[in-house]
Amino acid sequence: EQSLWMHKINIDKNSVVEIDDGMQYTMLYNSGDDNIFSQVISQLRLHSVRSIKIIAPFYDASGDFIRSLQRELTPETIHCVINKHGSYPYEILQTKQTSVKFYDWSNAYTDKASYTQLHGKLFQFETEGETFLLVGSANATNSAFGLTNGHFNDEVCIMIHAKHNVDYLAELGVVFNTPMTFDDAKSLGKPSHINNSSNQDYKVHSEAAEVIVNKLSIRLSHACKGCCVVVEQPGIKDIEQYPIQNSH
Repeated sequence: EQSLWMHKINIDKNSVVEIDDGMQYTMLYNSGDDNIFSQVISQLRLHSVRSIKIIAPFYDASGDFIRSLQRELTPETIHCVINKHGSYPYEILQTKQTSVKFYDWSNAYTDKASYTQLHGKLFQFETEGETFLLVGSANATNSAFGLTNGHFNDEVCIMIHAKHNVDYLAELGVVFNTPMTFDDAKSLGKPSHINNSSNQDYKVHSEAAEVIVNKLSIRLSHACKGCCVVVEQPGIKDIEQYPIQNSH
């Protein structure tokens, strides 16, 4: 939308690009008639997925997205790296099950010298002899993958397909050696960032948020009256509210 020169060239958004070493790349995105989740499943449906590894700062508190992956791909195990300061699949964490294992980001990332709060989103699908890696802006939520009714996040991801086994996450310094115990999971409180129900009708939503000359500028989709911006800081109880100064 912002790159006018791209409108002048013919782009097949659904094409698969293969480079010299055989690696394949596909762009996946949500639209009115398709979603990232269905595109992922269509690529993996003919493969026997042994393991799924997820790194994301935000999950559905209900764990519905994880259950959808289990239902469609039937992997032996799913490994999830979670961030305690984000949101996590609270309902699954509170059950004694063995098919989904959870890992604290602070333990899973081995490069302590460059450790920061988790922001990246990575989904690694491992089959008998191949690896698929999904990278991009989508978190591990129904809204991000287009599974909600009536609305979806505007996300773009790239699926990297290696026709041999590659452990991309290990190369990035992420290990899955110490899963959280049930007692660890029970100690986690209900995440403060809970997604709204999928059938909610969103009248106003934020289209952009960026810092411009030390001021946070937020662009809204519609004019609204009597609204305010609420700022929460993880680990800090004080919540600040700022009235919206103009209509958009």
